[in-house]
Amino acid sequence: MAEIREAVIVDYARTPFGVASRKKPGFFADKRADDLAVIVVEALIKRTGIDPATIDEVIMGAVYQGGEQSSPGRGIGLMTCPVEVAALSIDRACCSSMTSAHIASMAIQLEMGDIYIAGGIESHSHFPAPLITEDTDLVALAEEIGS
Repeated sequence: MAEIREAVIVDYARTPFGVASRKKPGFFADKRADDLAVIVVEALIKRTGIDPATIDEVIMGAVYQGGEQSSPGRGIGLMTCPVEVAALSIDRACCSSMTSAHIASMAIQLEMGDIYIAGGIESHSHFPAPLITEDTDLVALAEEIGS
């Protein structure tokens, strides 16, 4: 049986996070999650010296994939890499970014590629998490989220 290739994390980055409320918005309240992710990915590309054209795939996850957080893999990939670089968006609730890293690791181990950018985005300033109880009108909530 052939040996499985080792996948390693070469570098990582993230934005700071904080706690805010409707009365007192946080520092990033007016920033889009995808715009923040672009800053992070561009920093990784610069620090590692990787040619963006050699990236096999950008894999990004988000809990809520709607509006500006739609298809984060493709959107962030297009803003940081040539259009030929593949992209994948993950929607697995709170484990979306970890799933992105797992998929990238598996792809390297299976020799499907060599260089992946994996991560996740979220902005509760733009997409607050709804409180769902047994009394929640899910149809009305879906209409509100969709507007």
